[in-house]
Amino acid sequence: AYVRCSICEKMITANELEEHQFLCLTSDVECKKCGENVLGRHLQEHLAVECPNIDIYCPCNSKCCTKLIKWRDLAFHLLVDIDWNKDCGMDIELEAENTTISQNGTENAL
Repeated sequence: AYVRCSICEKMITANELEEHQFLCLTSDVECKKCGENVLGRHLQEHLAVECPNIDIYCPCNSKCCTKLIKWRDLAFHLLVDIDWNKDCGMDIELEAENTTISQNGTENAL
C-alpha cells in the first residue's frame, strides 16, 4: 500500500515511510509554493512565516479590506491598494524605502 509523506507529499510504500521521513527531515525539500529548497524539518515553519507565495488575508480583514493576497504582495497591497482615506480602525505604520506611511495616508520621512 502507498502512503503520502507528510513532509514532501511524495507517494511511497508504507514500509518505507519511517526511513523516508527521516531523510525528508534531515535533507532539503522543495517548497511546493515557491520552489525554495528548505530543510525538511523547517518546511512547516517556512510555509507558516517565510514563504512568499502563501495566501494571507489582509491584516485589515473585516475592517476595510477582506482581500486574500500573497505574502510577497502584502507591502504593495498596504502601500497602494488600501484607501487610507477610509477609516480602517487600525493603527498601522509601514516602512518602505525610507518612508513611513501612516494610517491617514500622509508620508513622513524616516
